[in-house]
Amino acid sequence: MGVFERKAYGLSCDVCQKVYINEYLDKSLWWNENSAKEDAENKGCWLIKDEKCYCPACYEIDKDDNVTIKEKKE
Repeated sequence: MGVFERKAYGLSCDVCQKVYINEYLDKSLWWNENSAKEDAENKGCWLIKDEKCYCPACYEIDKDDNVTIKEKKE
């Protein structure tokens, strides 16, 4: 078997830099960007908004569906 290189996509939180891992599949890389985003939103409860990614610990949605993003700590 030969060695080859392949482009892959993953997500990290724009606030805390946590990497999204699908814990059921033990997977953090996908073959295309849309699959990575869809999996994180649907299975990981991540928020993808304005081309930014937020893990569940870094955003809140209130009862009126208002989204609050935590501030990034430098």
